Amino acid sequence: MIRNSHNKGFTLIETLVAVGILGLVISSVAGLLQISLRLAADYKQTLAAGMLAQEGLELVRYKRDSNRLKDASGIPTNWMNELLPTPCQASNGCEAVMNSGTGVVTFTAYAANDLRLDAATGIFNYTSGSPTGFKRRIVINNLAANEVRVTVTVTWPGIFTSFKTIQVQDNLLDWQGGTE
Repeated sequence: MIRNSHNKGFTLIETLVAVGILGLVISSVAGLLQISLRLAADYKQTLAAGMLAQEGLELVRYKRDSNRLKDASGIPTNWMNELLPTPCQASNGCEAVMNSGTGVVTFTAYAANDLRLDAATGIFNYTSGSPTGFKRRIVINNLAANEVRVTVTVTWPGIFTSFKTIQVQDNLLDWQGGTE
């Protein structure tokens, strides 16, 4: 029996073609994986921004309720005390932060400060931790004697764009009324 020695195994060209095709498949999958990771990071930032915007609304509600319930002397105060007419009513708005130890909410004129994330506590603030790129602005507009519109805007550097913005808005009422 005569054997044909030309039919043994793969030729060098066949091997190179197979390795080339395998390389294309692997690089395509790696590219898709990279895009998926960037999308996941973008969604995570958008979710955090939404929660920071909601927190801004909640801080204004907390201040409104605290004002109405009582001030330091135990006497109810104006429902928008320390919020209107300044600093939050100005066209530039304000920033808000709650002291986690005392529960006191402080509103200051908006200065485009980055919110920082304190890794030890997991709390966003303006003084300690790593800068996050998130900026939160709160603007309050009078609609009537007993109603205001609160608009909270959070901006941050985007992964796919230069920056992203999320905005939430709510109308708050002087839910207890009474004398000012």
